[in-house]
Amino acid sequence: MKPFMRTIIMIVFSAIGIALIAASLATAAYMPENPMSQSHPDMAAMMAPVEGDFLFEEQEGGEICFGADNVLTSFRADQRFVGGEVIHLGEIAGQMLSDNWRVSSGAVSSPVSGIVVHLFSMDGAGDMADVAEIGTSGCAISRTLLSRDQWDLLSGMMTVG
Repeated sequence: MKPFMRTIIMIVFSAIGIALIAASLATAAYMPENPMSQSHPDMAAMMAPVEGDFLFEEQEGGEICFGADNVLTSFRADQRFVGGEVIHLGEIAGQMLSDNWRVSSGAVSSPVSGIVVHLFSMDGAGDMADVAEIGTSGCAISRTLLSRDQWDLLSGMMTVG
């Protein structure tokens, strides 16, 4: 390879490397810091809502929309097996919790009409919260398993005003 070509190739690779470093630094500089992670260190590790069309076993081969009533029925069936408590948060409380959750986990905000949660204890895993967000369409838009500590932190942050 001629020295001239080798020099051109080195310049191109150097420019690409510099561009990648600059893009990484720019992204890091503009990433908003999680405001809750300083006052609540556990929030830094908060799992974002797991979104999808098929979130429940009962949907297999069925409808894509799994409504709040179906979620309640599913969680109550689970409750019969493992115990615990099923809670349904309405639109206002559900949206407050969803907003806090999504901000704390770095996820994009999403309008919800409610949240259904099944609080239970699991041998070897401790206390858990199976949380489903219900979108404004009336269908489940996310389902996520959180630790009870994370749930308590999120639900304790719901404030009006």
